Amino acid sequence: MTTIIVFSHLRWDFVYQRPQHLLSRLAENYKIVFFEEPIFNAGEFFKEFFSCS
Repeated sequence: MTTIIVFSHLRWDFVYQRPQHLLSRLAENYKIVFFEEPIFNAGEFFKEFFSCS
């Protein structure tokens, strides 16, 4: 399965816009890896994973 890597300045869960719409459709046939801008936090390191399907 082909992988599409996306670097985005928009948060995935901010609002459902064109990038989310297109990537959700592409996720039916491709593996999508979506990178957002980091959120700097004074606390402990964390990461979140979202599923397009």
